[in-house]
Amino acid sequence: MLFQKIQKQMQHVLEEPIHEDDHQAIKDEKRLYQACVNEQRNGVSLEIVKSLMNDLNGWPVLMGTAWNEEYFHWPETLIKLKGMGLKHHILFGTYLTEERNTTSKTIQIKNAVTFDPRENNMYMYKHFLKESAMVYGANETEASKEVEDVFEFIGQLRQITRIRHNSSEIVQFPLSEFQGRYPQINWVTYFESILSPKNITIDDQVSVPYHDYMDRLLELIHTSKRAVANYILWKAMGEIMRLTSPTFVDIMNQIACVKGYLPYEETEECQRAMFEIFSPRPSIVNYANKYFTDTMRTGIKTIFGYVFIEFKNMLKQSSWIDENSYRNVSEWVDALKLIIGTPEDDLDKVFGKYKPLENIHQPFLKIYLEDRKKKELGRNDDRTDTSMLHLVDSGHIIYKRSEHTFMIPTGFLQGMYYNPMWPMYLNFGGIGKAIAVALTTYMKVRQNSSESWATHLHTGFKNVTGCLQATKSSDDASQLYGEFSQQNRIGQITGHALAYQAYKKWLKDDQENSLIGLDYTPEQLFWIWTYSQSCYDITYETPRNWYAENEVVRQNAHFATDFNCDHNSEMNPERKCNSF
Repeated sequence: MLFQKIQKQMQHVLEEPIHEDDHQAIKDEKRLYQACVNEQRNGVSLEIVKSLMNDLNGWPVLMGTAWNEEYFHWPETLIKLKGMGLKHHILFGTYLTEERNTTSKTIQIKNAVTFDPRENNMYMYKHFLKESAMVYGANETEASKEVEDVFEFIGQLRQITRIRHNSSEIVQFPLSEFQGRYPQINWVTYFESILSPKNITIDDQVSVPYHDYMDRLLELIHTSKRAVANYILWKAMGEIMRLTSPTFVDIMNQIACVKGYLPYEETEECQRAMFEIFSPRPSIVNYANKYFTDTMRTGIKTIFGYVFIEFKNMLKQSSWIDENSYRNVSEWVDALKLIIGTPEDDLDKVFGKYKPLENIHQPFLKIYLEDRKKKELGRNDDRTDTSMLHLVDSGHIIYKRSEHTFMIPTGFLQGMYYNPMWPMYLNFGGIGKAIAVALTTYMKVRQNSSESWATHLHTGFKNVTGCLQATKSSDDASQLYGEFSQQNRIGQITGHALAYQAYKKWLKDDQENSLIGLDYTPEQLFWIWTYSQSCYDITYETPRNWYAENEVVRQNAHFATDFNCDHNSEMNPERKCNSF
């Protein structure tokens, strides 16, 4: 629900009239967004796509018997797709790693992403491929046959990519040797084109997933040029189909309905396209100004402060952290930078970095593909934008390790987590709990990846939290905890406890009354509200939705006390787990 709300809010921002005093960046984004929506609704972009097909020597499913396989060469097609700004890691992925302070380079060949043709409801995917081809003008009978051939190819490709192997099986050898083994392709030319602007030489290394990977893959690719060509173009066009016609959105929603997913909105793809073209998006400034206030920042900072103090107290009182480790963790915690809502000092950077778009009056799809092409050419640059502006409309609390920054984005604050007009038991049960869970989880991630945490600390933590497994009753399926990982459970249990303690500490410094008309105490309403973010359709009830959510509070003695649970009852077990 939160993500749909954020999406609607961004849609409203983009659809607001252009004002004379708007920055040029905002004007351009609004114009492009509207052009995208208009082209999508009236199907103007279909002709552009057909023109792209012609440049690729045609799409077999559209051309029928007129398609000539002699003109199809898959390396050339993939290179052309990259030059058009379209997906090209289709048969296999090609990536480059470079060793620091050396000229050594390794070209990594990796499995391409495929779906399992045996998956349930696969007939819907076949329906999508057939219908999408028909939108571009394919004959229904011919399209149905081509789809079956493509799915047979997908099944064989998946067999190659699904062969189990580990990192020790990765084979690496010089490009010169690779070229000698597979001479049917000019690999230097291919790799240089795909990895452009990087320079590739015959002395570079090539790695493949396992020893006969390329033998299997190339043998499959050479079995049916027609099936390969159809597969490549279906995959490549799949990224832009929903930008070209409302029919594609309707077809995708049929699949979403069968699979129980939320329907796609017409404007969803256009918003995603704006995210790709603008980095960061100028509309982020308008979004932040419209949906975030200084009052919200002040209120959340107060809640964060109470939770933060309890978090440090928890670490200090821990039975398994020694003094030296506590000092290390405290330094990590104290150095944490906090962003609430928006990075205040960075908002102006959106406009400072902006370069007016060229040819903005061209059809939207041409502008979009041209931008993708430029980004492809600069993808391997070492430059990294450290700004967190593009995360302002995110629906998650974020920790950026490289910046050691904890961000509570504006988008996250639009749901059931915080409202300055709410009583504090709701705000602590919402944003307070979310902050506490995030702090605990990110610290645990840091512990797992840090050398400063000695082996005995990992062992101590495991011993303390191991009791979670022991709390399962005999009739609980073993997979319950597989769906709700131990790390998440620990974070949730600890986060709830921290938020509750922070709220009780706040009550000592302040006070609030019970909710009129309900026979619940503020403490009880705190617990009830912590579950407000765990709502789900009973149709899709699973152990993760029911048992694992209850497990979080049944491990908390304060919950049992506040609700007067009988000793050793289902929600008040005699033995409880405490991770700290």
